[in-house]
Amino acid sequence: MNSCGFEFQAMSSACTIRLDALAGGSEAALAAAAQLAIAEVRRIETKYTRYRADSIVSRINAAAGGGEAVEVDNETASLLDFAGMLHELSDGLFDITSGVLRRAWDF
Repeated sequence: MNSCGFEFQAMSSACTIRLDALAGGSEAALAAAAQLAIAEVRRIETKYTRYRADSIVSRINAAAGGGEAVEVDNETASLLDFAGMLHELSDGLFDITSGVLRRAWDF
């Protein structure tokens, strides 16, 4: 079995994707698959980061408390619905907001 690791930076952290190919799988195919995965991580990071003023998270946070609606796409709506379901199923233990963590970890 062919195995390769691909290192990259995302979310201010060092990341590694490790892929294993079945017999006959090429290193080039693994590299192509890794690049697709890394591109998806970067897309998600760009879209949902709180560190960019143009991200959906920043737009939601900027409108919070002001009564202003923020239009979101289907992906974001599904993610928020899923987070709401997890909050309900966990009796509030799952919380999509980062306020509690930011206070606890001071970042």
